[in-house]
Amino acid sequence: MMHLAKRYAPRATIFANGGLHNVEQAVAALDDGADKAQPLRGLLQQDAAQALTNECFSALHNARMP
Repeated sequence: MMHLAKRYAPRATIFANGGLHNVEQAVAALDDGADKAQPLRGLLQQDAAQALTNECFSALHNARMP
């Protein structure tokens, strides 16, 4: 779906938000054309939310590096 948004609004920043419960889903959203991914909805109720958020951002950074 993000690739369609990028196609029809190429200068807009596309945010993937909601339903991203793990790193793999966030990376998939970025691969589909999202500029930013917010994998927080499924993490908000967990005690390890900060650690998981850091893990997500680290994995996303590493996945985007050549």
